[in-house]
Parts: sequence; structure tokens; C-alpha cells
Amino acid sequence: MWTDRFMNALIRLAKPLIAAAFFALPAKAHEFWLEPNGYAHAPGDKVELRLRNGDMFKGSAYPWIDRYVAGAAVYDRRGAAEIRGRNGDNPALKFEAKAGGLHIVRFDSGMYTLTYANWEKFQTFIDSKPNLAWVYEEHEKRNFPEDGVKESYYRYPKALIKVGSGAGRDKVLGAPIEFVAEINPYSEAAKDGVRVRLLYEGEPFPNIDVQIFHTPNGAEDPVKDHVTTDATGRAVIPVFDGGVILINATHMREPRPEGAAAGMMWESIWASMTYELPRREAE
Repeated sequence: MWTDRFMNALIRLAKPLIAAAFFALPAKAHEFWLEPNGYAHAPGDKVELRLRNGDMFKGSAYPWIDRYVAGAAVYDRRGAAEIRGRNGDNPALKFEAKAGGLHIVRFDSGMYTLTYANWEKFQTFIDSKPNLAWVYEEHEKRNFPEDGVKESYYRYPKALIKVGSGAGRDKVLGAPIEFVAEINPYSEAAKDGVRVRLLYEGEPFPNIDVQIFHTPNGAEDPVKDHVTTDATGRAVIPVFDGGVILINATHMREPRPEGAAAGMMWESIWASMTYELPRREAE
């Protein structure tokens, strides 16, 4: 009969393997975002964030697995601090909020790969993103097959968290694609909406569809809205009636060297941002 000590040791050894298998399965065409244990904290609080992957702002939480993480960090008025998780950690990201002000949390994923089961599934993904219609013509121009389309993809989510007053500004962090909030959602200026700018390789990214997910006051299920970035890469995210907001944008491009070496035809990069606004009273 196995002893409790042996069983506990076996469970500890199995956890990273189970988590790795679990984390390797996120559905690529869905959103990926950071979900903290509250968007408002006091200095000294322990902040934990889950890696969420799903559809319509509902999804599963995935643990920290080294091979799928390129980096994670939190930025506050004192500067930047690396967040280092351990294999199997869920929530994946944890840090102590040591100072008041706006805290920016970033997560950069490693490379995932996907082979579409058929052309129709690839079409479903492309058609879900209005700014990706050009991919069809380019796919044909490059003589890529319709069967077995191979794609690599990377995720770049951010979360804005209020600590104390929440004062401060979002900043450019250097991800290949990223949202930058030009209005702090925890400031009075956000009462008319949060202006964001979408950047691609550090430059404004115009005419890109931005999906917005939020849950109306009193509703059980989230809803989806859209805005499009202007010629300067900017868009205003409405306040709606407050609550947690998720925004998402996607771009397709040629694979980077590691993707090309693995036989990938396309690379998609995904930016998301989450924050919370005060709830408005129903009129």
C-alpha cells in the first residue's frame, strides 16, 4: 500500500506535466487576457493575475509554464520589476503592490503553433477579423495550400490596475503589437471614454478592428462591440455603463525565423488590455 508521503511526492511530480498539457491547448482564435484578483488594491496587497483564454470574455485559466512564457513584468512609479512564476502556478502571475499609483502588468507569450484542420476553419478565423481580408489574396499569391495551413501565434496582454489613488500613465512597453491607454481609466478624464492607441512595432496602427468585451450592468452574459483605429492608430473605448473592459486586436504577418524554420506559413500576433471602470447607476 502506498504511503501518504509517496503519494504526495507523486502528485508534486505530476503537476507540471499535467499543467503543461493543459496550457498547450488554448484555442488560438479566442481572446487571451489577464484577469487580476481585483482591479483596485491598497499598497502592500498581494496581486494575483490569471491567464485567461476563451470567447466572449469567458474562458479557462492557464498556469505558468516556462516553455510558453517569453516574459512578464509589472511597472509602477518606481520602475519595472520582473514577474517570475513557477511551473504549474495558477494564478500564474503574482506580485506585491509596494507603492500607490497605476500599475501596468504585461505578459509576453512564447510561440504557439497550429495546423488548421481544413480551409473552412482558417476562413472562419480570417472572417472574424475585418482587417484581415487581405490574407486570402496574399495566401494565393504565395502559392500556399488550402489544406494544412500552418500558423504560429503570440499573445501580448496588458492589465491596468489601480493601487491607492491609481494616479499615473500607461506607457509603451515595446511589444510587437500593444495597446497604450492615453487616458488613465482610473482618472476623472475617463468619464467620457478611454482613448487608446494601438502600436505595431512601435508605430501607430491605423484602420484596425478593435473588439470590446464588457458585461452590461445587471446582465449575466458579456457582449461584444467594435471600434476602428483612426489614421493615428487611436480609438476611444466607450464607458458603456462601467465594469471590467477587455479590448483585443489581431494582426497577421510573415513568420519570424523560428516559425519559418518550423514550417509555419503565417504568424498572428494578439494584443489585449483589461481595466475596470466604476459602475453607472441604471437610469
